[in-house]
Amino acid sequence: MTAQRPDPRPASLPPAREDAFPGGLLADPLAARLAREEPLTWWNPAATDVAQGLAASGVDPAIVDDAAARLERFRPWIARTFPDTAAAGGLIESPLQAAPAWQEAAGVRSGRVLLKRDDILPVSGSVKARGGVHEVLQYAESLAVAHGLLPAPVTHPDPATHADPDSTPALPHDRPAADGAASSGPGRSGATNVGSGQSEGAGTGAGGTASRAVGYTAFSSAPFRALMAGHRVVVGSTGNLGLSIGIISAALGLQATVHMSTHAQQWKKDLLRSRGVEVVEHSTDYTRAVAAGRAAAEHDDAVHFVDDEHSLSLFAGYAVAGARVAAQLREQGITVDRDHPLVVHLPCGIGGAPGGVAYGLVRELGDAVRCAFVEPTQAPCMLLGLHTGLHDGISVAQLGLSTRTVADGLAVGRPSGFVGRAMQGLIAGCVTASDEQMTDQVKALYATEGMVVEPSAAAALESILRVAGDAARGDSFEGAGVRVPEGATHLAWLTGGGMLPADVRARYLH
Repeated sequence: MTAQRPDPRPASLPPAREDAFPGGLLADPLAARLAREEPLTWWNPAATDVAQGLAASGVDPAIVDDAAARLERFRPWIARTFPDTAAAGGLIESPLQAAPAWQEAAGVRSGRVLLKRDDILPVSGSVKARGGVHEVLQYAESLAVAHGLLPAPVTHPDPATHADPDSTPALPHDRPAADGAASSGPGRSGATNVGSGQSEGAGTGAGGTASRAVGYTAFSSAPFRALMAGHRVVVGSTGNLGLSIGIISAALGLQATVHMSTHAQQWKKDLLRSRGVEVVEHSTDYTRAVAAGRAAAEHDDAVHFVDDEHSLSLFAGYAVAGARVAAQLREQGITVDRDHPLVVHLPCGIGGAPGGVAYGLVRELGDAVRCAFVEPTQAPCMLLGLHTGLHDGISVAQLGLSTRTVADGLAVGRPSGFVGRAMQGLIAGCVTASDEQMTDQVKALYATEGMVVEPSAAAALESILRVAGDAARGDSFEGAGVRVPEGATHLAWLTGGGMLPADVRARYLH
């Protein structure tokens, strides 16, 4: 059943910016096009060089190295808990592969098209397994340290530089036989092997000193699970973040509650409940579901709220992907430099996942990479926030848009203010795609490459068509001097689809 569209008249803007739209928001030409649900390409006039953009972001790059080291420490436990990671020794990573059949059928005549296969990312089959898994692991680790079950992990300013194996010995019983056998190296951010096990006396928690060396597979033991059972993780989600948070929390023995908006698909709710996760359904949009989750966790010290709008832990977990993709590109002999840029097409909802991934990529590849965010025509919240400079101070509801879209993971009306402000100089531009365009690309990818992804993931393919077409015509992003050479490498980040039930897959394909 289709929800009634809200009043198309824009609500009042915050007073500080009211004078920016003296004739009302719809007097702005770009805003008017967005209100008409017009698929468009917008190149960011505020985009700057990477060095300046990183400095202005306010993000400490050390959080990315810290996240990479934490994911490395947990690899033995991940490998034992999730069989689909065992061959890679607990590394949660996806392939990077070419799409020659899709490229030919789509008429992209020059350059190269690559697919980042987060649709088959282990644990939860979406990009959200990057940030979501990391944040829950960070919370679990902090609980274990605070209660004396685990020594505090050794940290280093740059994990790539600590080469002293004697300071953090790996425990033989805690290292899977296949560890390190991943098909692609993790790059700088994942190079560390710190903390597979910690030597006795390596650190203490608030609850006392660890009496012996403890490996991270101990998170499956009775004392750890008893501790986790007394704590809860809460998150608001339209779908895939809730899946990743719920699955990893349940695996650790944590209680989990996922507040899901009206856009969330039933199969995702059913899957979570089958894992013992509490699902709270809301007949409201994503922003209000998040607010409900935040309110539920606010006054309980035993509850951790995963804040998709402002979380540095989520952001850092996503950003770890940057070094890993850089390593995959090197392994495949793909040149990425100023003359051969990489254009990455990132589906965007609230902005946490594409923001973190983009940060990691520009940190690794510098000015040779350009990141375009892709949004549904019904929910172009990041584009609107960047264009107006209001970020989370404006909603697509002020354009009369409902956020009703087949791309449930992107059905967000108000962007992350943290991501918008931090990344405003590093996002090359935004592309909007209609439901029809996204579902057409779901079918096209299946017909050419035999892959089935969610419409939200297929949005990245529509973005390639748009940007590659602009490049062929010699166009640059609207209002900006950013040019995309005709021979650029285009990377579509396929953000989800690996856990789709058969009936949903069939519905997308027909």
